[in-house]
Amino acid sequence: SVGKGEPLAALNIRRADEIGQLAQSFEQMEKNLRLDHLTQLLKREAFFAQIEFRRRRATDQMSGNYSLLFLDLDNFKFINDHYGHATGDRVLAELGRRLQTAVRRDDAAGRYGGDEFIVYLHGVQYAESVQQFCDKLRQALELPLNIHIGLQVQIRVSIGVASYPQDGMDVD
Repeated sequence: SVGKGEPLAALNIRRADEIGQLAQSFEQMEKNLRLDHLTQLLKREAFFAQIEFRRRRATDQMSGNYSLLFLDLDNFKFINDHYGHATGDRVLAELGRRLQTAVRRDDAAGRYGGDEFIVYLHGVQYAESVQQFCDKLRQALELPLNIHIGLQVQIRVSIGVASYPQDGMDVD
């Protein structure tokens, strides 16, 4: 189930014996498989597996329509080069937290790689709704970030959008 993108239900096994340790180890392994360690967003593979899982589950009552957003941080290389990779990592971690906060419960956010992120918007396909979400997302992500005492950086985000089924019949 995990390999097919199905979200793992919490095991809720809280014991001090071997069974409890095994459950805790399994939950940690599942988290490591799915989540990017830096941003705590879904890894690329887990993100696309989850989309496929949701598409398989879609019925007439639960719309299979969705939109994908591809986000790229503008001039992020400058932050890494100017302030160092540790600062760049703090920026990415904060943007991951902001992204998680901005998406709805039925949506998903992932780290595509480097300074690129992806968002799945469940049931959202109309240009006006997507644009409203992109505006909200841009406002959240482009707030200044405090990276050191007395030092703030401003991130700009470019967002590309594709909607299913208007823009294509598969994720690719």
